[in-house]
Amino acid sequence: MFNHFNLQDAMAQLNLVSDPVKSGAKIDMGTVTGSLDEETRSSFNRWPTPIATHLHRRIKERRTQMTAEDRLAVHDGRVVIASEALALHLVDRLGYLHDAIAEVEQMTGVSRCGSCPLTSIGVSGPLSLCHRPESGTAERRHTI
Repeated sequence: MFNHFNLQDAMAQLNLVSDPVKSGAKIDMGTVTGSLDEETRSSFNRWPTPIATHLHRRIKERRTQMTAEDRLAVHDGRVVIASEALALHLVDRLGYLHDAIAEVEQMTGVSRCGSCPLTSIGVSGPLSLCHRPESGTAERRHTI
């Protein structure tokens, strides 16, 4: 799903004008400063089905404990609260960020060295842990 909002008229009421500097003709496709041209709209309309198909296939492959009924309950793209996700076998257990970090450390055999904070947790970036296995050895960084 892609909601496009055309704010061009609202911006005009505030005397705001878009003046983009672009590196390519389609680099800003979907921007809220104008309407979608037919080529962009057509492109956006092609995306949801393959993405949903891929997601549903991966869920079926990776979440083997989910029943057909579980998968059907979320097939339409709905968002569920944590307890429902647990009941539908979408997640193995519930927890907080520190629980997830501990799980990653256990799964990978990598842990924080204790003297440095977690190097980065970004919305779009990877989880990076500093690991010093023995004193006197070089620091190793692991991106997860």
